[in-house]
Amino acid sequence: MTQRILISGYYGYGNLGDEAILAATIAMFRAKAPDIQLTALSADPQATEAAHGIQALPRWGIAPLWRGLRQADLFLLGGGGLLQDVTSWKSPLYYAGQLVAARLAGTPSMLWAQGIGPLQGGAMRQAVGAALGGVRMATVRDAESVADLGRLGMSPGRILLTADPVLALRPNQPARADALLIAAGLEPRRPFLAIAIRPWKTWYERQLKSFTAVVSQMAMRWGLQILVIPFQYTVDRYLAEEAAYCLGCRPSGAAPRVGVLHSAVTAEDMMAVLGRAQFLIGMRLHSLIMGAAMGVPAVGIVYDPKVAAFSELAGYPTITHIGALSEGDTWARTLGLAWESQQEQRRYLSRQVPKLQAAAWQNVETALRLLGR
Repeated sequence: MTQRILISGYYGYGNLGDEAILAATIAMFRAKAPDIQLTALSADPQATEAAHGIQALPRWGIAPLWRGLRQADLFLLGGGGLLQDVTSWKSPLYYAGQLVAARLAGTPSMLWAQGIGPLQGGAMRQAVGAALGGVRMATVRDAESVADLGRLGMSPGRILLTADPVLALRPNQPARADALLIAAGLEPRRPFLAIAIRPWKTWYERQLKSFTAVVSQMAMRWGLQILVIPFQYTVDRYLAEEAAYCLGCRPSGAAPRVGVLHSAVTAEDMMAVLGRAQFLIGMRLHSLIMGAAMGVPAVGIVYDPKVAAFSELAGYPTITHIGALSEGDTWARTLGLAWESQQEQRRYLSRQVPKLQAAAWQNVETALRLLGR
């Protein structure tokens, strides 16, 4: 009899990081247990089915969730940072509600490659902790998430520290990366610096101008083109375009070539593009994860603890908060030191990434054990 898994996450919104998690999850199950039928809850079921080749159900409404749970042998919540109330207080309640529904439906549930928290309110922590009572197993991608689940009442025997599935995703062919770089207005055979930033409440004009002035000057000094990447196109596009304008707004002959990746891309495409980068400035978590998987040196911009946690795992230096970008000297010094540490970073990644990839595969192995395999 065919076994079925229902997967829930932030899917169908065009966020490349979350779509990469789903792509990696599907690839892992197809490699280990190709007979399992996978279904995802999605904000755009048709797009998810077309992009990933699996069944999809609408994420909104009780009826599709209940139908999916009743048909499933296992419910996976994740991956990503779903149980946190920084972006919205509604998010942890929505996903905690799904865990409660799975328990009522009699469907075993698992947290899949999660980054837990922050959960800022006592009532919210209590609600999420209660919902976790029915979870059979939780795999998490950083040590702080292990501690957070313990504080929420989960026993250590139900928690496993693994790694983000995207670390094990395979890139598309190099020719695809060339085509995307050309479409963005860059020369594919010349080295480039990739930038993946996102809107956030502490981005102000002062920070953006200082950030782009330093990056533009450094890129010229290092002989690099610049590729600005909106990881969630509808959300990141306007900041990406403004940053690109500022990067190119330099005296005649003193501006680097700058492009914005406007083309629709898959997670595998992005892996290939980032694999061609000389260096990465990453604020979006999965830009750093993909960069690390491809062995690319980087500096992280911390707007959320998850960025700091992964940067530490990957050996990436960080700028500790967006406000510090307005201090041009500090930002220039951080970026310059990160650039100078490229070879050290590459050596560290060559040792660390295989360990993280092995840990990422433990996510699917844990799920298969829950299915009795």
